Amino acid sequence: MSKSNSYQTLQACGLVIAVGASLAACTATGASNPSFQQDVMPILAANCVRCHSYPTLGGAPEYFRLDVFGDVIVRDGRPRSTAEGPCGVTPLDARAVICGAASLASLSASRVASDKRPMPPRFRIEDHQIATLDAWALQPERGPARPTNHVPSVQLQQLPTVAGVMQLEVTVTDEDRDLVVGELWVELAGDSRFVAPLRSGTARVTWATAGLPQGTFTATARLDDGAMVHQLMAGQLTIGGQ
Repeated sequence: MSKSNSYQTLQACGLVIAVGASLAACTATGASNPSFQQDVMPILAANCVRCHSYPTLGGAPEYFRLDVFGDVIVRDGRPRSTAEGPCGVTPLDARAVICGAASLASLSASRVASDKRPMPPRFRIEDHQIATLDAWALQPERGPARPTNHVPSVQLQQLPTVAGVMQLEVTVTDEDRDLVVGELWVELAGDSRFVAPLRSGTARVTWATAGLPQGTFTATARLDDGAMVHQLMAGQLTIGGQ
């Protein structure tokens, strides 16, 4: 980080101290080794994830997302190749590996600081935020979670199946108001089946069940709140007999 950026960061931190806000982002430890949940994710959530999430918006590349720490596998019907991203692998069974924020830490840091191709494209984020992403890119790890972090929760309601497509209403909540993303899976005859991506809030999702074994099966939510991936029981889903 240049002397200019360092001075601007100190100025920003001094202003934060003056108004009595948190001192954590201004300490030497916080600047040199940011926590993903406490320092990095709030920046990405405020400035990046509207477009760089899953699915993407505004023409953003489909091979990465910035709303989750690690690389994730999604079943979207279009396999990707190793040429489509720095963490890409040749997928099997129409699965696609999408790079998470950690894999794109260096690229993200360079783009937010770029004068020619800045991100976000319409405004420049604060200098202390750029400094935080720059520091995190040197060691893109989760780091310590919030000491009072709460585990997110999930509620699942099965709606009527129409023409072999199960309708579900899923609500993901978090007491800390972290951005929570993840996936809904079902343990089906000894095999974990991907159902749908999940995100904070309430959403209607669908799952094509035509041709699948009938019965009642356990649904599991894998939710990442920035601190870690939590595996939570979501409930039971019944295929057939409706």
